[in-house]
Amino acid sequence: MDNNHFTVHVPASTANLGPGFDCLGLALGLWNTATFRMEKQASLFAISGEGADDLPLDKSNLIYRAMDQLAQAVGKKLPEELHIDCHHTIPASSGLGSSAAAVVCGLKAARRLLALAMSDEDLLQFAVELEGHGDNAGACLLGGLVLVGKHAERFTFRRLSIDPVRALVAVPNYRLSTVEARKALPDKIAYSQAIFNMSHVIDLIEVFYTGEYEKLHFAMQDQIHQQYRFPLLPGAEAAIDAAVDAGAYGACLSGAGPSMVALLDASRELDVSKAVSAAYKGKGVEARLYGLDISSNGAFIS
Repeated sequence: MDNNHFTVHVPASTANLGPGFDCLGLALGLWNTATFRMEKQASLFAISGEGADDLPLDKSNLIYRAMDQLAQAVGKKLPEELHIDCHHTIPASSGLGSSAAAVVCGLKAARRLLALAMSDEDLLQFAVELEGHGDNAGACLLGGLVLVGKHAERFTFRRLSIDPVRALVAVPNYRLSTVEARKALPDKIAYSQAIFNMSHVIDLIEVFYTGEYEKLHFAMQDQIHQQYRFPLLPGAEAAIDAAVDAGAYGACLSGAGPSMVALLDASRELDVSKAVSAAYKGKGVEARLYGLDISSNGAFIS
């Protein structure tokens, strides 16, 4: 592969998974690609697919900003003749890690372009600094289920091997920014709520380890963020309940929303899809549905 002509592939991700607030991320089989080459054109970027009409085509694009931050940190400059062709399938502002995907894409590209000897752990520190969400960035870069922690001032990332499971994602026809979703949260929570979530995160990781997904609904219960966000997300709570009633193992908001994600057996996908769509329509909301595999692969270059 040529350092001056290559393609970066980055997956979508879902974070929190119910109780794992800001510390669990799961990679999904929905991909953005960006091809980097040396070819001076009128615009730095060409973008097709999701967000094509909204995303900037200049150096303010998040992919380039991530590249530039890494280049500056190591005292190098990006080539002026760089051109980047993007095709996006991850919906923007949907709770599916589109921002993290852009940051990880840029960082992997800069590492390759500038021939830097940097580990994925070091790249993830940059990703969290720029994008702010280690759960999405970790899952995007490493693939699979990722547990995020912090030691001193450095984030830690542990990739966990899990049994395969199918995901159904519903993306409603409205947006909610992460900033707005954060504002909905209280400044303080009760000890009982913290204890509840800690115990359920333990259960959740155990379920993923053992593959006993029939226990997932209980493990995915949460008391510290979803209940505060539901009033901002028409149809989300109803869709989550409908997914479980229709046979999903468990369901929750995807990250801060507005999307929701259900984990299920492939044999239940049609029934769950119908139930989720009907639940949203009952609240006057249209939603796009994506049936996805969990991605055991993280970002890669071809």
